[in-house]
Amino acid sequence: MAKDEAAAAEAQAQAAEAEARNRAAQQQFWQAARARKQKRARVRLVIVVGGIALGASIAGGATFYAPGLFGASPPVTSAAAPSPATAAQVAKAQGPQPLTGPAQAIDGATLTVAGQTIRLQGVQAPPASLLCRTNVMEYRCGDIARRVLDSFAGGAPVACLPASGAAQAAGTVAICRNRRGWDLAAMQVEAGWAIIQGAFESSPYRAEQARAQANGAGLWPGFVKPEQWVQQASR
Repeated sequence: MAKDEAAAAEAQAQAAEAEARNRAAQQQFWQAARARKQKRARVRLVIVVGGIALGASIAGGATFYAPGLFGASPPVTSAAAPSPATAAQVAKAQGPQPLTGPAQAIDGATLTVAGQTIRLQGVQAPPASLLCRTNVMEYRCGDIARRVLDSFAGGAPVACLPASGAAQAAGTVAICRNRRGWDLAAMQVEAGWAIIQGAFESSPYRAEQARAQANGAGLWPGFVKPEQWVQQASR
């Protein structure tokens, strides 16, 4: 009888141990499922933050509006057309003329407009292939920056005013505005998907970058220094 009781007790202990293991496995499964769900939610949040930043920028008010870039053509007059030499002199006196046309983003600070490569003046953004990491996730920050710039351009013609003498092998440096007259560089910096290039103190985008950094927008969580962008993007 003692043997039967010992066997029964051992069987109960084994059953209790099996039940405990089963509960632990279930708990681990649901914890892992919750972690995956939270990670997906964070990734979705990162992807849509560009659109949220766009709405916030528009609601905040424009400080770089330039209505003349898309103004109406001047009326035709009966005055004689200037000679080629005079036209060249007028063009030189007026400075660089805006490049207008549909825009397509190459990265967060570079566009193609009217077949030309345009780099936004005064800002820089990561290569489109760059991966960024935070404490909780890894995401394609370079591609998101590119897509946000595309959304700011709005799928409509933009106007880019090249800086004097800014034509370079890597493209033309210019201030570009969308059809609403918004400075695309200012919008990218405000949203956190581009940063100031050069001295912070002399940049016209100081206020936008300060707000983006304070709000942890775009690239600022887990910020990667620009000198590391190319190195990490090539991995």
